[in-house]
Amino acid sequence: MKETKKLRYKMFKAGKQVVVAAFLSFGVVSVTAVSNNHFNDFSAAAETVDANAGDSTGKFGTTQWKWDATTKTLTFDGPGEMGKVSGTDQNSRFKIPNVTDDQIEHIQFKNNVRFAADSFSLFSGLKNLKDITGLENVDTSQVVDMSWMFALTPSLQQIDLSSFNTPQLKYMAYMFYDSNVQSVDFSSFNTTNLVDDENGKALEGYSTGLVS
Repeated sequence: MKETKKLRYKMFKAGKQVVVAAFLSFGVVSVTAVSNNHFNDFSAAAETVDANAGDSTGKFGTTQWKWDATTKTLTFDGPGEMGKVSGTDQNSRFKIPNVTDDQIEHIQFKNNVRFAADSFSLFSGLKNLKDITGLENVDTSQVVDMSWMFALTPSLQQIDLSSFNTPQLKYMAYMFYDSNVQSVDFSSFNTTNLVDDENGKALEGYSTGLVS
């Protein structure tokens, strides 16, 4: 596992210069990131889909999704577990027919959706994503890797993670790298099990001072 993480971090950090400042106040962290040479090698997760013209439905992992082409909203509805982002498709990580990642503007969760242990880069690279709602309906208790989860989302300005429960969390470096999120409430996070990356930094990409 540790060698795999090293390769991942080396891959994503290649050709980048990052300047980050973060400030902790009562469990709230302000995050600012500046970068160049954006890296866009983000992949798609292949799942079974049931597609119709315009709107479509299918599965990502064992979680049902529904795409609303009019509102550009992707809804995940449980019970079920989200899939893992893998492969080499940079255009449609959720395998929505005739829909690219750039078209997704809103994501919402309903009814007991569980994030997988490996949630690395789950929403990264969704450059037109404006909001993620319903995260109180998400079970994060089994997640080990949240690194790069919301990275490269320049249209995302705010997010509520106050309901996240993270007793298994080990990796969260670059979680908000090159997003436009200004502050994050990490007060519900359990960071007891965080481990260092290859540079000896458990929270590389921003310094949070999180409370375990």
